[in-house]
Amino acid sequence: MCGIAGAVLEDGIGTPDEAALWSAARSMTHRGPDGAEVWSEPGAGLAHTRLAIIDRAHGVQPMFTADGRYGVVFNGEIYNHHQLRRELEAAGCPLRTRCDTEILPYLYERHGKDMVHRLRGMFAFAVYDRRERSLFLARDRFGKKPLALAQRDGALFFASTLDALVEVAGVEPQVDPQSLLEYLVMQYVPSPRSPYAGTRKMGPGQCAEWKDGQLHVTTYWEPPARGGERRGEPTPADLLDLRHRVADSVGARLESEVPMGIFLSGGIDSSVVVAEARGAGIRPVTFSVGFRSAGYDESSHARVVADRFDTDHTELSADDDPGGLFDAFVAAYDEPLADASALATLAVAKAAHGQVTVVLTGDGGDETFGGYARYHLYRRARAWRSRFGPLAPLMGPAASVAGRLAGRSRLSTGGRFLEDPWRAYRSNLFHFDPLEAASLFRTEVASGLDVMAPVRRLDGLWDEGSSAASGLLRVDQRTYLPDDLLLKMDRATMAFSLEARSPLLDHELASHVATFPDRWLFEGGRGKRILREAYRDVLPAQILDRPKHAFSVPIHLWMRGELRSRLDALVTAEDSVLFEWFDPLAVRRLVTAFLAGDDGRKARVWNLLALAGWAAHRLRAPRPNHDPTSLQRSSRR
Repeated sequence: MCGIAGAVLEDGIGTPDEAALWSAARSMTHRGPDGAEVWSEPGAGLAHTRLAIIDRAHGVQPMFTADGRYGVVFNGEIYNHHQLRRELEAAGCPLRTRCDTEILPYLYERHGKDMVHRLRGMFAFAVYDRRERSLFLARDRFGKKPLALAQRDGALFFASTLDALVEVAGVEPQVDPQSLLEYLVMQYVPSPRSPYAGTRKMGPGQCAEWKDGQLHVTTYWEPPARGGERRGEPTPADLLDLRHRVADSVGARLESEVPMGIFLSGGIDSSVVVAEARGAGIRPVTFSVGFRSAGYDESSHARVVADRFDTDHTELSADDDPGGLFDAFVAAYDEPLADASALATLAVAKAAHGQVTVVLTGDGGDETFGGYARYHLYRRARAWRSRFGPLAPLMGPAASVAGRLAGRSRLSTGGRFLEDPWRAYRSNLFHFDPLEAASLFRTEVASGLDVMAPVRRLDGLWDEGSSAASGLLRVDQRTYLPDDLLLKMDRATMAFSLEARSPLLDHELASHVATFPDRWLFEGGRGKRILREAYRDVLPAQILDRPKHAFSVPIHLWMRGELRSRLDALVTAEDSVLFEWFDPLAVRRLVTAFLAGDDGRKARVWNLLALAGWAAHRLRAPRPNHDPTSLQRSSRR
């Protein structure tokens, strides 16, 4: 895993600021502590920091073709690089290393932008053509690896992180209030938006071409439409075939010249990954995080799996230092993120640091196999609406009101889903209602906001697909998965110089699962039906049959306890950075209600605390004066 950055100039005459390239590299040292390199010439400059995993002795980047025309900087892993290498060598390409990086510029030379269709892996890379003075950029299909862009003064800048992008572009970041609104609603900044005006995030499955001052971004892959032609129940052959495909996906991610481990939550997804790694002859090191707070601890389930497969298991408690976790969170996340489980992910990444360099995760299992409870609420609501016909829209509001009056949240939620399944599902994704979020802003800021943009975005994605429950998976694969879950894992692991690999987010596996009818995923009321059946004789029954448990942290307890001082200093204090955009009275009213015991506001208060920590760290703290010589590498021209 690595950090990449660069600049290309429209006129091809000036030379990018080498000090800025070094500053960008220095800001990404955690992503690549094993080496750094800067290359520049009139018209272009590239920077790279390396976490050495494969062919550790020969992986210096930027890496050029033998004739020097094409150069690449690359972050990620190409899992089918051996096959592609054989094809390139047969075509006469003079490859000189064993690195997966080296195949990329040669693939571009032979296939142009269509090269991305040949790649199986996670990646963000840039290929510079020195003759044409053009740049090609690409991000992997699901968005595991980040890539941000900025255009200014006839130049294009790119980087793995927004922190590095600010450095390489040499600009002071200006916050975009519209992005803050959408963050409050969604708990993340949705792509292609960025928290900074004049910058953008490339979306998952996108590539871009830059030439003569023009940038053209295209989408080369989208999650496949679900619901195939299959009929009947899954056969033993179907189950065995799925097992083989999952095993292949895990096996493809086991290549490494450094120690490897697995993040084990005790859920079915990470347990499947452990089982297949063990089946491949690996005795993995596993890591899990627990809590002393009742209702949040899953460590006993992780221990069952660790014992079943005889792993070298490490278990830790995230309650030991919530303040330290919050400070690490603020430093690690280059854009606002209100997913509180990022704190626990940082804790387990910190525990793995020093023992392993690569970790496998169960990320993507819910979005691939249909694991979230909200999918089942939606599916049940559609079934009830079909049963009750025109009465359903009347019964829904009545049930919702009755549930609220009786304090029965499940009845209230069920009523909302019965009234309008998609609208209820969409609202379930929101931290703030859009109108409530807009009411927090100062009047002069709110006047320029497009309040309903988050609603239109989700509605647009929903309208593109099927109204069946499986259509929800595609929406999540294009929003919540890349902009929240994968961002969370990338920043947490990279903060401790770890490479995270996600076998259940293999695009070939996902395309196969997309051919399954909904009942193969959802029947039985718990989701992942076919995955459970496929591993019935492999995993312990208590893992397969336990209800879905969200990976969450007791953030409400921490904000009233160990994080209370940070809440006071960052959110409600007179000099809070939030008051540059938000009305102090509205913010303090929300926090006061939460501190008085209203747990219904905990997600919104955490949303504000996470935003305030990010903003104070990046907008008020002085930008570091990076010393290029501290990297102990030399520039190349």
